[in-house]
Amino acid sequence: MQLQLYIKYMPSLNIKFHSKNAALIFQKLEYWSSKYPNKGFYKFLEPCEKNPLYRVGDSWSEELGISRVTFNKSFEKFGIRYRSKSEFLRTEDKFQGNAYASYYDRKTNRMYFIRNNEAADKLLANISPQSKARSCTERNFRSFTHAKSYLNLKQRKTSSLKSEKKSISTYNQKIVQKMEEVWKNEIGELGVERLSDYLKTRLCATLKDSFENDISKWEAYCKKIASSKFLMGEAGNKFFKKAWITWALKPENIERIRAGDFQIGDRRRSEQARQPSQDEVLEIIHKQPLSLQNFVEKIAQQVGNSKFVAWFRQIEFSSQETYMVCQAPSRFIRDYIREKFQGILENLSPLTLQYRY
Repeated sequence: MQLQLYIKYMPSLNIKFHSKNAALIFQKLEYWSSKYPNKGFYKFLEPCEKNPLYRVGDSWSEELGISRVTFNKSFEKFGIRYRSKSEFLRTEDKFQGNAYASYYDRKTNRMYFIRNNEAADKLLANISPQSKARSCTERNFRSFTHAKSYLNLKQRKTSSLKSEKKSISTYNQKIVQKMEEVWKNEIGELGVERLSDYLKTRLCATLKDSFENDISKWEAYCKKIASSKFLMGEAGNKFFKKAWITWALKPENIERIRAGDFQIGDRRRSEQARQPSQDEVLEIIHKQPLSLQNFVEKIAQQVGNSKFVAWFRQIEFSSQETYMVCQAPSRFIRDYIREKFQGILENLSPLTLQYRY
């Protein structure tokens, strides 16, 4: 593939997107779309030498000299990204008002780009040097006000960072403990001596932003890491030792693992070794009141030993005349039990259940 030595640049697009990278990417998309009108085209985000369809220079990082993360963030200024081809196909409004859409084809490891002719043409029609021209006086005034607002913003950011470094709440601490427990169970060591307050904050933010506050999705993500020889440090790569938790929290790495990079699935996990023993299950059952042990044993049979030990180890059941209490050690665990196991518990319980913490 012949590399383009020059990239057309429109300053008015930079003003529109507030990003030089977005302006350059838009112009390159326009160039390639003109080569394949009404059909769309594919391109790799990064070099992929193992893919037989890849040719040197046939990636955005080579053509533009930017990283995958920078490309994705800039593309979102005017386009919408889909994680898979199936997600793109089943969405009715595929562009949602954007000039471009892209989706990742996991079978071929390629990114496809489709132009929304109506929106893209309208965007370009509204961009003109005359409409965006500003006088020197206006620019100087805006520079002054921008500098003043920047100083105020910097002060606010500094104060917010100080408050962010304070110890996180007990509720968040419970989330951190569970995330750490899942990681150690599936992958092993963390790669850090201890979890700092900053890292704990990152864990909570990642669970919210990337996993919808769902521990089971975090667990599934950790299992994907554990299913890759490369990520587990078993591929003999001298430049990559192993996936540590700080590496796994980066959004670009989450995206790549979800997309199936790093030969996900080429390593067999020993599920049997991770199953809790029957003694652990019985220990939890026998901690409960004698009259409720049969009820708790049925819960273990319904949800399976792994989930039972993971989520019911610290649960205390008690019964009153007309209702039963499910007492959790934290609000997080109470909410999770109620969300994931409420149907099972209420089917097994002869009394109305109350969930407390």
